[in-house]
Amino acid sequence: MGELVYVNYGHTEDFFKLEREMGINCTGKIVIARYGKIFRGNKVKNAELAGAKGLILYSDPADYCAPGVDPYPNGWNLPGGGAQRGNVLNLNGAGDPLTPGYPAKEYTYRLDKASGVGLPKIPVHPIGYHDAESLLRKGLRILSEDIIPITIDFLFVLQSLVTSVILQSKYPDI
Repeated sequence: MGELVYVNYGHTEDFFKLEREMGINCTGKIVIARYGKIFRGNKVKNAELAGAKGLILYSDPADYCAPGVDPYPNGWNLPGGGAQRGNVLNLNGAGDPLTPGYPAKEYTYRLDKASGVGLPKIPVHPIGYHDAESLLRKGLRILSEDIIPITIDFLFVLQSLVTSVILQSKYPDI
């Protein structure tokens, strides 16, 4: 549970503006940001650096819906309940977060899960713009007695996934 703070697109400048110009500190709060402008992983990193305890991401129809086109199923725009998905890892090309710079083979040394490269330290959740509108209309405060606290446990499981096998003969041109 916590107070909800709107952080625009989650740029570094957005957090600075909240702190310096508006006197709003994000420490210990849940922040809500619009998708777009910067990589979602950078939004997570900026929220962590600002001290937020969670991040909610949503697709603003102003950015993701073409004017005059209905949302799905009557058109091709994102529906109000639709949420984007994608990774939020800040790896800078390092590959697997537990084997940075090395192939993620079964014999490769792995970092401890707590020290994995680029893994978010706060929970991040995408929602649709209808849910975002509902939260934002409540005056950016979601702390009340009718909210049930929940416990979130993260579980890391190493799984191998073979997606295809390429059969090859000794003389492939014959």
